[in-house]
Amino acid sequence: MKKNEDGIGTFFKKMQGSYIVMAVAYVVFGLSLLVKPELSTTVICYAIGAVCVIYAIANLIKYFTGSMNRMYIEPDFVLSVIICVFGIVTIVRPSVIISILPFIVGIVLVFSGLIKVQDGINLKRFNYDRWFLVLGFAVISVILGIVVLLNPFGTGLLFTRMVGLFFTVDGVLSISSIVMLRKNGKFY
Repeated sequence: MKKNEDGIGTFFKKMQGSYIVMAVAYVVFGLSLLVKPELSTTVICYAIGAVCVIYAIANLIKYFTGSMNRMYIEPDFVLSVIICVFGIVTIVRPSVIISILPFIVGIVLVFSGLIKVQDGINLKRFNYDRWFLVLGFAVISVILGIVVLLNPFGTGLLFTRMVGLFFTVDGVLSISSIVMLRKNGKFY
């Protein structure tokens, strides 16, 4: 029985590490959007495009060097070509991706905000004094995400900077939630 508990504890420690990495990434991403919104969105497009092209080329190589049976069953060739074309378009015409980025960010803000709502409720259950701060910012994040989804193209640079602010705040809240939970032994 002890072995199973250790496995669960190890699992939650790994999850906590992933949670912290994601929170730090949110802070870095948010600060970059606050400081240099135009450059940040273009660099994001180049990075996404490069990852897509590299992934597609690796899959195409795997497709052409793989077994004949696998080639017939899996649609790697078509998917790889589509991903490669998407990556090239993203690199050559980042404005196309930038135009849909607000919609994608709106979805991320809504889902992340909903997770933070749960964190705020959990902090209240553990009787933390400042649980309402996490909950309040989480609700703001959800509202901002909904506003972005309803009007993704009308916000421009202000939108990008606001998203940067909220990603930064969201990351800081995630880190502070983990620190508070860890300090009181409520997190593995």
